[in-house]
Amino acid sequence: MDSEDNCYFMLKDHLGSIRSVINSNNEVVSFNCYDPFGEVIESEVSFDVKYQYTGQEFDWETGLHNYRARMYDSFMKRFYAVDPIFQFASPYCYVGNNPVSFVDPTGMKGIIYLKQGVK
Repeated sequence: MDSEDNCYFMLKDHLGSIRSVINSNNEVVSFNCYDPFGEVIESEVSFDVKYQYTGQEFDWETGLHNYRARMYDSFMKRFYAVDPIFQFASPYCYVGNNPVSFVDPTGMKGIIYLKQGVK
């Protein structure tokens, strides 16, 4: 809710990415279209919406997504810190370069995404 007591709803895709934000009058106030690695390819963004790709907080000053354990750059398709568990061949790559099948909700470990949910 904002200062005018408007209620906003975030609509997510299967990976948890915020695709649209609508207000209580069902009007779209923000939307994003992403490539598989999270780079925005089309949008109408409100700076009040802090969550974007896979539902992670986006820092407007740095242009990075905050995955808590590591910061992610969707343009470079890489994390800025080494993978703490060395899960994939490259310690900086996002989910082994397979963002269609995997998600990384914390920046610590990529996990396989299944239609029934995340395992």
